[in-house]
Amino acid sequence: MQSISPHPLLNVHQPNTALLISPEYHFTCLLFSSPLFPLPVGMASSYYCKLSLLFIALAVASAILTGQKADAQLLGPIGGLLGLLRIDGILFCSLNGSANVTATPVFPNAAVQLKCGGAVISTSITNASGAFSFMLNPLQFLVSNVLNNCQLTVTTPLSTCNAALPSLGQLVSPLQSLGSTIIGLLNVTQLIPGGFQLLPPN
Repeated sequence: MQSISPHPLLNVHQPNTALLISPEYHFTCLLFSSPLFPLPVGMASSYYCKLSLLFIALAVASAILTGQKADAQLLGPIGGLLGLLRIDGILFCSLNGSANVTATPVFPNAAVQLKCGGAVISTSITNASGAFSFMLNPLQFLVSNVLNNCQLTVTTPLSTCNAALPSLGQLVSPLQSLGSTIIGLLNVTQLIPGGFQLLPPN
């Protein structure tokens, strides 16, 4: 490993900056020094580059966890490490949102709202396969409260996927639990729709 300073990309007014290049690990470490955090002797050591790489890897992993399902978007930094409350389902183009027969088509591009106590918590748009998903922080949303006080509401009219179906009313479903599963460091509690029904407009 070699130490290069200054570097064309570095500000020449920052003499306490060093660019470390590691051919062995094929990555670059950019270290900054300050009176509180001086660069250590032998800073070109791969040890410090490994620490930088580890920090970057953790930051990327955290971004992936918090960035998934951007509409659902309620993962806290602590909750993401302890557990996850996940809601998944597939919406079909039918009066009850379910596959009544094997030929029942799915309902793509439909807006599915997660409502708790009448307030909209999050919205998910079904994909080309009719699938939707929500992720919640279990430290903020207790499973028992979600099961008792939350529901799924489809705000896109059924006539959007089939002109023969009603254009008024909304599909609404309670939630039910499938239990918990340990995935890596996460304790994932899986919820699914309990069954959609078409409610007439108010």
